[in-house]
Amino acid sequence: MPTSIDGYRATLCGAIVGRNGRFLKQALKKSGYLCFGKVKGKSVKGEWPPQVLSHRFIYEFFKGPIPDGYDVDHIDGDRANNKINNLQVLTRKENVRKALSKITNEEREFIRHSIERGVDLAEKYNISQQTVCDIRKGRK
Repeated sequence: MPTSIDGYRATLCGAIVGRNGRFLKQALKKSGYLCFGKVKGKSVKGEWPPQVLSHRFIYEFFKGPIPDGYDVDHIDGDRANNKINNLQVLTRKENVRKALSKITNEEREFIRHSIERGVDLAEKYNISQQTVCDIRKGRK
């Protein structure tokens, strides 16, 4: 386990510690994932720091690099629960299969033909907006 990655650290309970040793505020994205702004070197006036998905950073901090073709999965399905014991890596195919197992064939058909917004359907069925899009386009 590294002592830091680019001067940033993670805690077992899912917090991010910045270069100055203080806990960073994490933003909740529309997708339900937490993220934080990471600054490399000096920040440039008027530019926003790049956003880093917290769960990916925390996994890499404690477990090492995420293999190509793998996703970091939240075991309990709560995208804001970034405790290290709630994170695992799955192949993309396994991760999609896990997401789809949350909904029935009837719900999938409803999503396919619904005129509701994708973001609303994703929240309603606790799936990603990408999964909603894939269902609507017949990819799932």
